Amino acid sequence: FPSHDRNRYIRVGKSFYIRRFARICPSLVILMFLTILFGMAFLFVDELKYLGKYIGFGGGFFSNYLLLREVDYFSSAADSKVFLHLWSLSIEEQFYIFWPIFFAIFRSKKYLLFLIIFLITISFWFNLALLSSEMSAAFYLPHSRFFELLIGALITQLFLIEKFLKLHPLMSELSVLFGGAILLSCLILLDIVTGK
Repeated sequence: FPSHDRNRYIRVGKSFYIRRFARICPSLVILMFLTILFGMAFLFVDELKYLGKYIGFGGGFFSNYLLLREVDYFSSAADSKVFLHLWSLSIEEQFYIFWPIFFAIFRSKKYLLFLIIFLITISFWFNLALLSSEMSAAFYLPHSRFFELLIGALITQLFLIEKFLKLHPLMSELSVLFGGAILLSCLILLDIVTGK
């Protein structure tokens, strides 16, 4: 990278992570602190240790891996898991560790678009492959869920291309229909794969 480009990407990356931290961490820390206080008051020692494990994995944004080892999200046992909802935040943060790096390396919008489409295809393929054999893995593992975040990245990149916007003035309306079609197709495919 030329020095001015490198400095710009460092500033953008730093700003991104600072804003992300400011939006997520304060409320998460408060929630975990209050949960610890509740646990110290009402839980037995073994239960408190169990709670600490969930807080550790959740605070490190790796709770999806812990939950994968312990419980099927779709089973009734999942209802008793503390911080079950943090699985999605963990996947999101794991994605955002790598995404700014890819964005900085592939500075050309043309190559970045091809990369995003390629990664969406691979991630979606992993998701479909795992759904037929390991539904929990398809649900919790990041590489089988990244395609959802990458679709958002793809749409963002398309909007940043001036020629694309000029050729398609109704793109904002079409993108809403496209998003709805994706959601509907996911529901249909899920029913087909799971046989429900």
